[in-house]
Amino acid sequence: MSVKDKTWCPVSEAARILGVSPKTVIRRIKRGELQGRKEGNRWVVNLSDIVGQVSGQMSDMSGTDVGQLSGGDIAALKERVARLEEENRLLRERVQELQEERLFLRDRILALEGTISALQETLKTLSQKALPSPGESLGQKLKKLFKRRRKEQKEQTPPGS
Repeated sequence: MSVKDKTWCPVSEAARILGVSPKTVIRRIKRGELQGRKEGNRWVVNLSDIVGQVSGQMSDMSGTDVGQLSGGDIAALKERVARLEEENRLLRERVQELQEERLFLRDRILALEGTISALQETLKTLSQKALPSPGESLGQKLKKLFKRRRKEQKEQTPPGS
């Protein structure tokens, strides 16, 4: 949308207001039914044209008794209702899919949190065994290790060998 001119809106917004798809809005622009222009690689639509179309639709229907509707009007309304019902059905299915995915991801997160806790405990245990105690230097730890090995070697060698 142009920063200077606030009377233009994106095609997606125009489509939502008019109750049609964005492709239909672009077709209407190309046929000259709506005033639109490209800004970069996106189409924008003149808001006054949208308001005019919506008010035209409303005035066509306002105060009209259902008995006064022509066959074409009724067919168009039935078609629109059918499209909206189908869209509603698809949206319900998508909501169900998203809820199932949310539950799966929640369970997966809980499982991963358990794994992380177990790994943290293992790391803590291994770190305590691998690293020298705070008052002991690495050199002192190595000396103890070599003394222990020499002692074990002496114990394993038979006397007089």
